[in-house]
Amino acid sequence: MLKASSREAETEILLSGNKFIDLLQAAMDKKASFRFQAKGFSMSPFIKNGDFLTVSALGNADAGIGKIIVCVRPKNRMLIVHRVVGKNKNGYILKGDNIFNIDSLVHYDDVLGVVSSIERNGRPVLFGLGWERVIVAFFSRIKVFPVVSRLWRKLQKTPPKKLISLL
Repeated sequence: MLKASSREAETEILLSGNKFIDLLQAAMDKKASFRFQAKGFSMSPFIKNGDFLTVSALGNADAGIGKIIVCVRPKNRMLIVHRVVGKNKNGYILKGDNIFNIDSLVHYDDVLGVVSSIERNGRPVLFGLGWERVIVAFFSRIKVFPVVSRLWRKLQKTPPKKLISLL
């Protein structure tokens, strides 16, 4: 379930599945921004579970390498928020920063919008959306983030005495 909210009205609407996608699509068709709370860990550390994302319509622009886009998989109508790590004449190659596998090709017509801002704990998250997004896309494509993330979790679970003995 995803949570959509309106800053002006300070109200929250809980939606899931097709209703959420339809509302997001309607907002993008009107070139309006759409803000919702992210669920999941596939884009960690740049987008974390519970972050608020603002999505803007892509229009005729090209998302470009490193941009984070929102799209719908036509097979199962599942919403994905992943980073563009490549493209060809048919569409974008997407990948979650914290997962090993590259997504299947996403046709240009299946893109709903582009993530224009990320907010965590009431503060904007800027890293990963600026020029450095191309470098992040490169490291994501070669699977650096999933390895580092798993190593970090393992180190956090390791008792300090054992860590010292490993050094």
